[in-house]
Amino acid sequence: MEIIPKISKVAGLQQSKKLDSIDQSMIKILLGRKEASYKELATELNLKSNTSVGRRAKRLQKEGLVCIYTKDKNNFVRWIGGIPALESELDKASNDYVRASLLAEYYDSMVTNAFSLLSILFEDHYWEIIMNLSNGLTDVELSQRTGNAINLDSIRRVMVTCSAHNLIKLSTVREPAINDPIKIFEPLYRIDEVDRKYLEYFIVIRGLASAAIGRMSGGTPEGFVSLYDGILNAVIQKFLLMKDDISSTGSESDKELLRKMLINYDFAPDLDRIYEPNINWRMWVKESNKIKIDDRTDRLIIKESLSDELSSTTKRLMKK
Repeated sequence: MEIIPKISKVAGLQQSKKLDSIDQSMIKILLGRKEASYKELATELNLKSNTSVGRRAKRLQKEGLVCIYTKDKNNFVRWIGGIPALESELDKASNDYVRASLLAEYYDSMVTNAFSLLSILFEDHYWEIIMNLSNGLTDVELSQRTGNAINLDSIRRVMVTCSAHNLIKLSTVREPAINDPIKIFEPLYRIDEVDRKYLEYFIVIRGLASAAIGRMSGGTPEGFVSLYDGILNAVIQKFLLMKDDISSTGSESDKELLRKMLINYDFAPDLDRIYEPNINWRMWVKESNKIKIDDRTDRLIIKESLSDELSSTTKRLMKK
């Protein structure tokens, strides 16, 4: 059965009530553009004054078809399509306003993604949030430090993500606001501790990314380089040496898995996805004494002895 849009139903209902032609014309205008000023409607409907528009608009408002509001000292009429549509409009406005804050108050499964913390290092102005993390600060105090460029919703999202990945430790300082629009702007989280060592990891990662982007965008003026350019050179050299060294390490199945891990396929779901169903890579792990799957994180990890072996070979080759 064909579903008739609510707006069409409401418009048909109004016509069945035998509205006069001017009211019907006003509805058609508002259906086309959603809103119009009293002055615009008076002109298009050939009415003598804004008062006539207002009288008709108020009648339609009582039916739940329009709402009347003031903007820049002028009266406007907005089509909302009946009482059910008005309730929907109000719900949508409320949800858009508080959605992200409410999401932050309840544990969002997306923050547990293995790389969610790294993704926010390069998103919007979120790096400024991370650089302002400090023991004892609440989310509201952190918002005051970062200014208007970053809203409170984003700050809460970043704080929850950082906490989920152990960069900081958070405590919750109040109950969820539910739908209280005032309470939602009161402090929700307080930073108990920031792990400065972990923070340095992310500073270096962002610095390396900045150096890489500088090269990819055409380099820098002659005689200048990125501050992280030297570190990037050293890391790439070690990467290439390790890539070569893996080719002479362990069994063929170990080599295959290590190659995948080197190019960042080091989570079990990744390998399940990229390997054909008839390749039992998990059996390779069971047979290996150097590689295993971490039960806690589902990540492939290697023995320290293998890591030391690869590191020592890389250092030896770099000295040549």
